[in-house]
Amino acid sequence: MSNTNITKGNKIDGDVVYGNKIINELPKENEDLPSKQNYHKVDSYLERKWHKINQKESDEKLFSEDKYSKRFNDINKDYKIILLGDGGSGKTTELKQIAACFAREEASLYPYYVNLDTYDDEKIIDLLDDKFCGWRNIPSDRLLIILDGLDEIESKDKLKVIRRILSFTRCEQYKKAKVIISCRRNFYNGINEESSGELKDFSCYLVENLTSNQIQEYLNDKLVRKQKFNEEIYNNQLSDLLRTPFYLVALVNLFEENGQLPKNKADIFEQLLIQDIKFDTKHFITKRDLNEEKQEIIRFLEVIAIAMNLLGRNYITNNEFKKLISDKATRELLKHSKVWTKKENTTIIWQFKHNNFQEFLSAQIFSEQKFETIKKCISFETDYENINPSWINTLSFLVSILDRNNQLLKEILKWVEDVSPELIVQFETDKVNRKTRIKIFKDIFNNYKRKI
Repeated sequence: MSNTNITKGNKIDGDVVYGNKIINELPKENEDLPSKQNYHKVDSYLERKWHKINQKESDEKLFSEDKYSKRFNDINKDYKIILLGDGGSGKTTELKQIAACFAREEASLYPYYVNLDTYDDEKIIDLLDDKFCGWRNIPSDRLLIILDGLDEIESKDKLKVIRRILSFTRCEQYKKAKVIISCRRNFYNGINEESSGELKDFSCYLVENLTSNQIQEYLNDKLVRKQKFNEEIYNNQLSDLLRTPFYLVALVNLFEENGQLPKNKADIFEQLLIQDIKFDTKHFITKRDLNEEKQEIIRFLEVIAIAMNLLGRNYITNNEFKKLISDKATRELLKHSKVWTKKENTTIIWQFKHNNFQEFLSAQIFSEQKFETIKKCISFETDYENINPSWINTLSFLVSILDRNNQLLKEILKWVEDVSPELIVQFETDKVNRKTRIKIFKDIFNNYKRKI
């Protein structure tokens, strides 16, 4: 095929070629099907690879953009996938890119993308009816249902929605539909410990980290002073963060803006929050006045963030926002932060532009609390020995914020080592001594060996 002159609409061996990708046969002209949803490809998209969890190395491993069509357009196969990754790993970007690929008229599947963040205990059929007209007219084997953010559903509804999903995918009418769901890995591992929480019919894929080549290509494209950037990355021990798209983009933007890099993960978010507060500076007499206003905004955002985390969701309604921040002038002040966003649909909701901001700001509140208070918030009653997966990222940020000699950090690390030692390896290396990390790694490895 590399020597073939390929243009849009050409046919090769009965397949339609689009660009340099082969997709399935165009829909027949006499098919009375609705128009496709309008999804756009993601700007500055970084091509990702997935691998199937527990699949042997010799099996097919890669799941990148050039294989979307090959995988999903085979309507004789039943693909039900849950895509796992850590916070900021690019799951939402990946699903939006998939939706855009199949939104082309030439592609045989009909994508329907749904963000689950405001899910309210609906049947999946009703959820789709609320958002899309005509989707029921699509043959089920040509449906591609994309459900983004299983972990973002309100805590009380999480197991309910799993049962709803299984009910939809197992019913006779829609069992041939292709379904992709995204979820944070730590949350899915948590629900998988309960038989009622398993999506047994789904194949689990994990979004791989960015490769060194991808990182360097991105830096070559975005930076003039790449050498100085790489030197500061090395000196500040931030190399591992570059493998996650959220942090790669954030660090490049901060370096371009400030001419230097943050010292650690907590410092990254502090700088991003300040950077994303935009004022008309002519209204401020001094720079101190401006900085004080910015700090006040961040303090109110911390209160909102911890309230949302305690509610077990990543949004609040407009009425809840007014009750939480009763002063109208303060609500107007918060609008200067690009991190705090308003969404208007059938109802108005407010949320942070990325869950990482909500979790970091919650950790800032925790950094001023006593250990017993934190433990009761982030673990299950009555023994407080099982950490709630929804709080793991907040816990990781808290460890990053606290000074190594802080008594609260020592109490937290001792507790985590006792109840969930595997979490220790996710914390920044300068917060846990080498001897402890090696011991925990050996314990995890030996435990894994016993299971196999």
